[in-house]
Amino acid sequence: MIHVFRFAKYCPPLAAIFLTVAAAPAYAATGGSGLPWETPLTTITTSLTGPVATAVAIIAMFAAGAALVFGDEMSGFVKRILVGVMALSLLIFSSRFLSALGLSGFTI
Repeated sequence: MIHVFRFAKYCPPLAAIFLTVAAAPAYAATGGSGLPWETPLTTITTSLTGPVATAVAIIAMFAAGAALVFGDEMSGFVKRILVGVMALSLLIFSSRFLSALGLSGFTI
């Protein structure tokens, strides 16, 4: 009777492992179509390198730069947020700018 109780405490973890292994083929990629998260990431990449994102990045860069130059009474936290906005907009703009020049980023 004691041996049954020792085994019973291992049943939930063993059942979870068994179900995970049994369900794994259902989530596998079929036919070389790629990983399931490639399509959403491609959509995000296309959105971040499009003309609207470039225009928003340029406007954000100028607005954050003007706020840093003319904002004397800002706290350190607000200045760090503005520097972060400038860095993000510079990354978005530079990817579009470099792709227009025919240069690409790191590829594997």
